[in-house]
Amino acid sequence: MVGIGSGEVIWAHQIIGVSDQRVDVLFDLAEPGEGNFLLARVVDGQGNSLSATFQRRAISNNGRSSGSVDSIIRGDDGIYRIALSEKDASADQFFLSARTDAGTIEVEVGEDRDQVIEFRFVSSARVTLYISGFDDLWRDNRSSRLMGYSIQTALVPPGEQVGSGKWHSAPRSQRNLSGPGSGAPPTPGIIRKDMGTIQAGDYELVIGTNPRHHQTLEVLRVPLTVGAVDLEIPIALPPLHQIEVLQSAPWPITIATPEGKFLHIFLDEDETTVTLPTGTYEISVGPIQKTIEVPRHKQVDLRGEE
Repeated sequence: MVGIGSGEVIWAHQIIGVSDQRVDVLFDLAEPGEGNFLLARVVDGQGNSLSATFQRRAISNNGRSSGSVDSIIRGDDGIYRIALSEKDASADQFFLSARTDAGTIEVEVGEDRDQVIEFRFVSSARVTLYISGFDDLWRDNRSSRLMGYSIQTALVPPGEQVGSGKWHSAPRSQRNLSGPGSGAPPTPGIIRKDMGTIQAGDYELVIGTNPRHHQTLEVLRVPLTVGAVDLEIPIALPPLHQIEVLQSAPWPITIATPEGKFLHIFLDEDETTVTLPTGTYEISVGPIQKTIEVPRHKQVDLRGEE
């Protein structure tokens, strides 16, 4: 067997017989071949092909993974052939991003893996956030050694909900106020978040946190229009509030947010509070349900009748 490959990918192979005669082997890389592959076209606003590299993000019940993927240009049509591992191909959610000199575009790949995914780069601008207004309630307890803060961001079309795979945490170095920055020295009380190069269009910038939650809680949503000029955007975070939770046993807690979303939380034995922004919430444990207004209420009793 002879083949052509790169990294851990075999793009094509054939079984041949070897004798004392020369053997010419023709590989047609335009053919799908065996394995898990995606097809992608990367173009500018006029439809001209662009050189690109590709990254992937996969989400499944077993966790998340991300990294680069191997790709080759299939032929003169400028279509890239992108190799996936078996694990990526079977992921519950799979995202593919194309990175060019004009920026990066990420798309979620649907069930139809045979269609050509088009990445079209038009006008773009670099977007940088300058985030203020955080305190200890924004702190990520899992990284207290690094003085990290649980501040997550997402950029979505207007009115679109943020899926679990679209939240992005700031890098540790950017969340660490005393750590190295990617540009100018850090400013006390300000976290600098580089969103990268964003394609022109109308978006909503969403800020979330999950200092004690398994799911990200949306706390702020603002409209954002990106054109051809770089943007530096100040973001003032809303205050968070601690609510004491009284329970007869450490049962799973469900919180209905003002936006109609549901958070499922399990407090450890040494935890007695949840952290929420201002709003009206329904908090329940089994059949016990209470409505509270934050910050007016500081406590919720889920013990039921004694």
